[in-house]
Amino acid sequence: MSIYIGKLEFEGCFAGLEQIENDPGIYAVLVRENDDYQILEMGECEAVHDYLVQRVSGPLSAELEGQSFELAVYYTDDLAPQFRKQLLDEVLSEFSDAEDAPVAVAGNVLAFSR
Repeated sequence: MSIYIGKLEFEGCFAGLEQIENDPGIYAVLVRENDDYQILEMGECEAVHDYLVQRVSGPLSAELEGQSFELAVYYTDDLAPQFRKQLLDEVLSEFSDAEDAPVAVAGNVLAFSR
């Protein structure tokens, strides 16, 4: 199964972390509302599984409580970190004119308002 976010085809949507690999990539935390998805957070990291374990059980835990959320990943094993970041920036630029444009919350993490 896959989902397009911007121009990229992400793997997912996954209801849990079990299917997420610990490889470099761009991730999206999505909140499901009926048949629609809202992007709660997007970012990039070297080890997606480990990073999402920390995010979901830490900073995002209160916001996700009681929500139906899913995860999507675009793996970038073949890209150097600077190119992965550039690819993330390109995807996020597609949202730059939207009312719910992402806001930086940490170095490689952008959150979307809800």
